[in-house]
Amino acid sequence: MVELAILSGRRASTVVPVPRLPCVLGREGADLPFPEPGVAAIHATLSDAGALGFVLNADGDASVYAAGKALRQLPLRDGTIFDLGSVRLQFRIQPARPRSLRGLEILAFALVGLTVAAEIGWMIISPAWP
Repeated sequence: MVELAILSGRRASTVVPVPRLPCVLGREGADLPFPEPGVAAIHATLSDAGALGFVLNADGDASVYAAGKALRQLPLRDGTIFDLGSVRLQFRIQPARPRSLRGLEILAFALVGLTVAAEIGWMIISPAWP
């Protein structure tokens, strides 16, 4: 799961999951809105770059800042900190949570048990059984 930790601004100290990729970051009408000073209506797009990881591309005249440098494109790694206008964000990759198979295991054992019980019952009541 990909998420952004908001480090400054009105929603500082919150973490927002990225709903889909590519994901538009901006003020209003964006997939992830940041209504803060200096954030353009459509500021940047977060995309999956395949084997290269993730990338943040600035849109229009906007820039993404990292380590004090204005960039048009920023490769993202887990923990990368960047600025959109006055908002400071940290890119995070959370490991996928494994789905529990416990319920399926219980269902499978129950079905096997019922099948065995039915077979034994059939052998007991069957007239061909010696």
